[in-house]
Amino acid sequence: MAGIKALTKTQRLLKSFAAVDLCDEHRNYGDETPALRDFGVAPSVAAALIRWGEKHDLVSTFESDLGCSNNTYSWQSSFLAAAVEKHLEMFGEAGKADLPESLIRYAQEHSLKSQKGVAL
Repeated sequence: MAGIKALTKTQRLLKSFAAVDLCDEHRNYGDETPALRDFGVAPSVAAALIRWGEKHDLVSTFESDLGCSNNTYSWQSSFLAAAVEKHLEMFGEAGKADLPESLIRYAQEHSLKSQKGVAL
């Protein structure tokens, strides 16, 4: 347990996001889906995750009609659900405190939807 406390929240989240087995459905090639800030993730944490996600085509950014970026970085719901699940698996209750409750609920809802889709 001492190793978990030695990591910062950002480091724990980066570690769990990177531990997700990526698949094509996780990549975001322009779908407008939720942004981390919509869930209350701290800007500094979100920025680190976005930098990591951009390297793996996991985030998209959107521009206004004027061609200006509005700094909205969207993630695929399936990836966010997998990343939250992985984070809780890796860090348990200590990791739960890293995540806004709204992000946990969103991930649980989308995890259930994908499980129902597989069952059909």
